[in-house]
Amino acid sequence: MATLSARRGPVGSSSAKPSVIAQVENHFEPHYPHRLNFYDSPPQFDVTLEQFESWALDRLRILAEIESCFARNRPFEELKNIVGAQQKKYLSMNSNTAINVDKDAERKKDHVSHFVLRLAFCRSDELRRRFIKAELALFRVRWDTDDVAEKSAFMHSRDFALGEVSKEEKTELEEQLRA
Repeated sequence: MATLSARRGPVGSSSAKPSVIAQVENHFEPHYPHRLNFYDSPPQFDVTLEQFESWALDRLRILAEIESCFARNRPFEELKNIVGAQQKKYLSMNSNTAINVDKDAERKKDHVSHFVLRLAFCRSDELRRRFIKAELALFRVRWDTDDVAEKSAFMHSRDFALGEVSKEEKTELEEQLRA
């Protein structure tokens, strides 16, 4: 349970009344098995107003940096380095192998902040396009920096109805794929 501190009395009042602690009930604690997320469903749990605002601002900083990289025509490798540094600072997303890290809390922040900004950017087609473009770049960076085992686990968790390509088929189609 998260706690909120609320003051009693009018602002600027010098009354010595103790503060009231309000409890926010979480009816559902999410579990995020993967670092990658398609954001299929909105959050179904409570967050504080402070979390709502600060998490959205943290994600907005990252998306603004992505847009800045696009405006400066930076190559993908440079974008990946810049976004990686911004993610470590504002929206860290550790891999499943990380130890002593609350991965679910990190992923919960990612999940909520995505939907807050999705809501904020839905006012016009242009804002939606900008949001989708930046989110796609963020997903590409995360995909590119994830290890093979986690990518595979994520792909298998989704029902894409796709089979793996055998080595024989890869070598058979290699020339066509390179063209």
